[in-house]
Amino acid sequence: MGIEAIVVEAVLSLSLLDQLESLDARLKEDLGLDSLSVVELLVLVEEKLNSEIDMGLLMTEQLQTVNDVIGLAQKSFEVQ
Repeated sequence: MGIEAIVVEAVLSLSLLDQLESLDARLKEDLGLDSLSVVELLVLVEEKLNSEIDMGLLMTEQLQTVNDVIGLAQKSFEVQ
């Protein structure tokens, strides 16, 4: 399973949606995720990838959309 699929699966498990309309969906406004849910999302992605998200990258990224989370996971995976 690729990074995009892992992130989408994690997003769907934390939201009330059955499917994701767009990777540009906003985490808070469109999907209803609060700050704690975003942290849970990152933990789920780390667990599925069996890897840690680079905290240095996390501090510089603005995680507003599903695509932002995918990009962060891809960058973190490339660094390791």
